[in-house]
Amino acid sequence: MSKSKLFSVAISVLMVLVLVASVPAQDKEVSSHGRAPSIQNPLPPSVTNPVNPLAWNSRAFGYNAYGTPVPVGPFKFFLNNPGALTSLASDPSSNFVSAGSFDGSGNWWGVRYGNLHLVKIDTSTGTITQMGTVTGASSITGMAWDPTTNTMYAMNYATNSYLGTLNLNTGAFTQLGGSVTGIVIDIACSNSGQIYGVNISDDLLWSINKTTGAGTSVGPLGANANYAQGMSWDRTVDSCYWASYTTLGELRRINTQTGASTVVGAFNCEVDGFAIPGSAGPQIQHTPLPNTQNLTGPYVVNCQIVPPGGSTITYAKLFWSRNNPTVTDSVTLTAGSGNNYSGNIPGNGSPATYRYYLKAIDNNGKVGVAPGGAPTSLYSFLAIGTDTTKPVITHTPITECPRVNWPKTVNAAATHPIGIDSMWVSWKKGYSGIYKRFNLTKGSGNNWSGPFNSDTSQVAVGDTIFYRVHARSSSAQQVKDSTAQYNFKIINQATITIGNGTTACGWPYYTFYMDSRTQMLYLGSEINIPTGGYITNIGFDVISAASQTMNGFKIKMKNTTASSISAFETTGMITSYDGTY
Repeated sequence: MSKSKLFSVAISVLMVLVLVASVPAQDKEVSSHGRAPSIQNPLPPSVTNPVNPLAWNSRAFGYNAYGTPVPVGPFKFFLNNPGALTSLASDPSSNFVSAGSFDGSGNWWGVRYGNLHLVKIDTSTGTITQMGTVTGASSITGMAWDPTTNTMYAMNYATNSYLGTLNLNTGAFTQLGGSVTGIVIDIACSNSGQIYGVNISDDLLWSINKTTGAGTSVGPLGANANYAQGMSWDRTVDSCYWASYTTLGELRRINTQTGASTVVGAFNCEVDGFAIPGSAGPQIQHTPLPNTQNLTGPYVVNCQIVPPGGSTITYAKLFWSRNNPTVTDSVTLTAGSGNNYSGNIPGNGSPATYRYYLKAIDNNGKVGVAPGGAPTSLYSFLAIGTDTTKPVITHTPITECPRVNWPKTVNAAATHPIGIDSMWVSWKKGYSGIYKRFNLTKGSGNNWSGPFNSDTSQVAVGDTIFYRVHARSSSAQQVKDSTAQYNFKIINQATITIGNGTTACGWPYYTFYMDSRTQMLYLGSEINIPTGGYITNIGFDVISAASQTMNGFKIKMKNTTASSISAFETTGMITSYDGTY
């Protein structure tokens, strides 16, 4: 639904938007990183069979933030039976432990919600000792120890989520760079040093760059998470676990390749400060095999296996299967120079789907697998022989183009089992026009883009542009395909969109508050109509909203020469909307 108001101003004028809403508490679903206001009771019984038999005897620890199975405070349990919790101590503090992780020396660390106290928790007695106070952060939602760099990372939520390092001696939080939109409620670090986070704003698993702080979405978690959560990595089997909370508390295991989570069992409480002790096993570095047209093999698997300090590799195997989701065959990896190992998967001359994973054990019994979470997570590739598969092209058709914005850029994506060799666009002006062609340039992932090979002198308002997007595979057969023929008109106006309309966020308002307001400043440079002109309409496109009626909803606007705002504007505003929504 869109609300628009006729409002004529010069393009160079700045605009301020203020929204004020008076609504019932809990009028709309929101994401919160605090304690849950309630917990479902009764809860389903724990799953009796563990998701991963290797984790049967893995000890884990957590903090009961809310619920009755054990007192509020630290507890211990086994990963295969999250319904059987053993209390370590009752915590009298009103500030629960909202983040937790073991360091490389086996110490259980945590940060309290609200007062940011950095604490250490005794795994035998449950005694919580304040070691300092976190500085440089607003709210620490998660902690994770990186075994590859011996560094404690933490996630700070301040409108968005920011990854940083946490100095355990001083409590200083040092932000690394960019942010992840939404609330990344907790993080975990794999044996190979990759950080993952659970985002309760979009219910996706994210991988997070330790250098830039930027995040990349992995996939949906399969649960509508909210409030306090926990996340940790089982270093014994190189697998990620999530102490989730929706309307109940559950232990879940996460596939870090897809983001999907699988329920292990119910906690019967809201768990935070979740941490699994243990040191990392051998680190396996491997570039997954791509799809191939080679049917006979062998398919050579190369990897590097780095043992933990002072240990040696005593076991290294490649497990594989052909057209079988369950991996059953194996071959011992051959040691090369340094930490290099290799092994072969045989072909059989027929098209097939191959799945595989790598496993190594050192002389201390520490285990490493690749990919993390194997054998639940697996590498896979296709042997397809003669290629008859057409590329799959994804493109959002252009609907119109203001003449001042010509030439328009075509954005498209294409996939193929072997890969995409090239993409291009064929086009013409008018029904009787002569077809032209321009190539698209490959961007990140499967994305390609490029502008029409024309300029404004070659089009007029009212012209119709016809075009198709083409793609060619990288296979020996170079299979081609194209989209349907699309068309759009050259028009005499421009619509400027600020934002992409797809990023979830908590503003412009939080409807679970009785009163809420926010303001946004739009600069003329952000609107940027190429040839100048006037704004004739301003609107807000609401992508999704709760069904409940929101009362007392107001939109106010005004012109200003300010280039920044530090306090809420209260004078000179024009009320452009006042009513229910």
